[in-house]
Parts: sequence; structure tokens; C-alpha cells
Amino acid sequence: AEGLLAPGGSGSWPMPGRSHRRPSQGHSGKPAKPNHLVYHGAVERALASGFRWLGYRVGRNPHTAIVLSLVTAIFCAQGLLFLEFEADPVKLYIPQKSELAQRRNYIENTFGLWDEPGILLLKP
Repeated sequence: AEGLLAPGGSGSWPMPGRSHRRPSQGHSGKPAKPNHLVYHGAVERALASGFRWLGYRVGRNPHTAIVLSLVTAIFCAQGLLFLEFEADPVKLYIPQKSELAQRRNYIENTFGLWDEPGILLLKP
């Protein structure tokens, strides 16, 4: 838990009256080198390594990265052709295998569809 230590380095905050190094100074009194990468576990280490690799590749080949991003977006957008919208609140909020839905389907099949009740707003 190296990255979780307090500025005093002992794992707890310094007691009042005790002297301690300021976090901006090293052992010799010179400014310490900044540690930009603080890891807290294997998952964060793997993510940081992966994004570092990706950033390096994108920086070295920006045109390829742009083309690959556009091709991926176009490929994924093809799924929009199969998108269907449902506005019937009964189908949206009532499980289709419930007894209520089965009875409603029976009534619709037997007597036909009926208009859903709506709200009529009148302005004087």
C-alpha cells in the first residue's frame, strides 16, 4: 500500500510537535521527483499499462487511429438499422408472461384493439 501512506511516510499522520519532511522535498532537501503513477492494485496496474500502450500507439500513428475509430463507429452504427421503438406502456411496464398480459392479449385477439385512454387538455 505504498501509495496510501501519509506524507510522513509512516502510515499515519505526523503527531503535533514532531518534525517531518514536506512531501515536496526528497531526503537531500532537493525537490523530489514527482511520482505520477500511483498504483493501488493489479487491476489499476493493468489498466494503466494498457492505456499507456494505447496512448503511445495513437501518438505514433494518429491517422491510423482516426481511420480505425471511424471504421469501428460505422460498423457499430449498422445495429441502428435493426432498432425498434416501443411506445405501448403496457408492453413496456408489464411482464409479457404475466397473467395480466395474457388476459389482455386474449381480449385484444377476441374483441380487437381498442384505443388507449389519453389525456385531453383544453385551453380556455
